[in-house]
Amino acid sequence: MLLALVPPAQAQSVRLPAGSSAGSPAPAPGAARSEAVRPHVPWWQRWIPGGERRLARRGLGLWKEKKPAEAARAFAEAATLDPKDPVRLYDLGTSLAAGKNLKQAAPLLARASRAGVRGAAYNLGTAALESGQAPQAVRWLRRALLEDPSSPEVKRNYELALRLLEKHKKDQKKKRDKKNQQKNDEKKQQDQQKQQEQKQRQQQKQRQGAKAGATPTPTPAPSQAGRRKPPKPANPLFGALERAERRARKAMRTPVPRKRQVEEDW
Repeated sequence: MLLALVPPAQAQSVRLPAGSSAGSPAPAPGAARSEAVRPHVPWWQRWIPGGERRLARRGLGLWKEKKPAEAARAFAEAATLDPKDPVRLYDLGTSLAAGKNLKQAAPLLARASRAGVRGAAYNLGTAALESGQAPQAVRWLRRALLEDPSSPEVKRNYELALRLLEKHKKDQKKKRDKKNQQKNDEKKQQDQQKQQEQKQRQQQKQRQGAKAGATPTPTPAPSQAGRRKPPKPANPLFGALERAERRARKAMRTPVPRKRQVEEDW
């Protein structure tokens, strides 16, 4: 996957919350996923002025200790005390993104980016890239590139997002082509089956028609089969003539010479 090309160090892929130093360590990639943030602000933080700043500093300390889940809770408490400050949304969204909780981080970072907080678009785009959401990554990293066109990190991640988006498009095209090919094969098979069934029906009709139109051979009746034609009655006159003719022919035959004994003269 193209995600392997994304630098593993979160200090490079996700910016630090607002107010932290550039050299501060960031949470590791294997940090635990953040649970649903349920802020519970102590009463004294609400009554004493500056409570949101104190909670934000506490969140930064937990961030440096590579505890994104606890940092997210502290940032959530700070955002509860000052929900209109886009920087608080940026801090909370960044900590959630570092904890692989993009679903909750995306709307917070989007609001912070629209409010003009630099780095929010980059963090949102990079988090989307790491989650494999190419369209969202391209959208927000393009916005980050417009904010900071000279940043090599932004350029690099934007190029990776474009490659991932192109790969997703090719994969989707392959899936569509494969699905269409399967449909065409099924349709072709159904057509062949219909043609074969139609051919069989035609052959069956032809056999039935040939059988119905054949002329049966008449069988003679038993009484007629064994009956012989009676001989015609002989005419006495013709019979006498035939006998006379036979005698005449017999008389006309050449007589066969009889054997004679030859006397020997010796």
